[in-house]
Amino acid sequence: MIGASILTLPGFLLMATSHSYLQLVIGYAWVQFFFNAAGAAFAGIIPDVVPAQQFGRASGFLATMVQLGSGGGLFTYGLLHGAHQDRWIFLVFPVVILATLIPTSLAAAGEGSEPLPPRVEQPSIGAAVTEFLRPMLGGDFAWVILTRFFVSAGITAVATYLLNFFRDVVRVSDPAGFLTLWFLVVLLVAVPFGLLGGHLSDRLNRRKVFVYASGGFQAFVALVFIVFFPTALPLVFGLGAAYGIGYGLYYAVDWALACDTLPDRSKSAKDMGLFHVAQTLPQTIAPAIGGFLLDYFNHLSPNSGYRAVFASAIVFFVLGTVFVSRIRSVR
Repeated sequence: MIGASILTLPGFLLMATSHSYLQLVIGYAWVQFFFNAAGAAFAGIIPDVVPAQQFGRASGFLATMVQLGSGGGLFTYGLLHGAHQDRWIFLVFPVVILATLIPTSLAAAGEGSEPLPPRVEQPSIGAAVTEFLRPMLGGDFAWVILTRFFVSAGITAVATYLLNFFRDVVRVSDPAGFLTLWFLVVLLVAVPFGLLGGHLSDRLNRRKVFVYASGGFQAFVALVFIVFFPTALPLVFGLGAAYGIGYGLYYAVDWALACDTLPDRSKSAKDMGLFHVAQTLPQTIAPAIGGFLLDYFNHLSPNSGYRAVFASAIVFFVLGTVFVSRIRSVR
């Protein structure tokens, strides 16, 4: 994880010094590749250092740190963008990433102290791939991965086109600034609900009910957007708060569900890497689908594309909520 995090630095430097679109894309792709490698490794640390009876509490704290990080990033972006110092954004972020390696390294200090298992005869490539993907072929962990995939797709479908929605439908004068404020409202609400949800999921020994509630809140917000096309700013911010409840509750138990259903704790790093992909892959697929829907339906009728995009998000949230009911070993 440490090596992958450090290797993001050249990508940030490329973006900070970019003078062409190609250089910016290369830098962004570089950062995404190594950052996702680090994220997958980080996901594998969790079940190694957290007792099983505290998975919910740990999941809540993880959600809180992710949300506080997102809020801090948005706030930093707002300050630097407002001061017309956008290039500094790409230099601040790697400093923060390197700083976070210190507590992570301390928490995972015991990893690697046990001897590696003896080497066995290497299987064929086909057998190795099958074994690698086995957790996704059935069982509760596969349902957790599928659930995360759909919920992440719904979140991405909403987040990607909100700036355009606020510009074209809500008609705010500064869509970028308004979007930053809206997401800050989401995160301010998500943090306490993430902490509370994680704690209660351990106390009540229930995880799925929080996913049901999360899907309901997030789908409700998308539904109000497409039915009413709200323009009253207090209502739009109120919907942001409602969305924050669902966002916080989902990530409060997201990690805990994965840790609870790991098919083999001795291979948790590999399997949690698959779990991590279920979050990052929709961030590529959902915008491609949403972009097509937005363009196609906006050509048929002005702004109707937003109804199609947010309707697709509702479908993703519903699927994520329905499939979590297939997890049998967790209440």
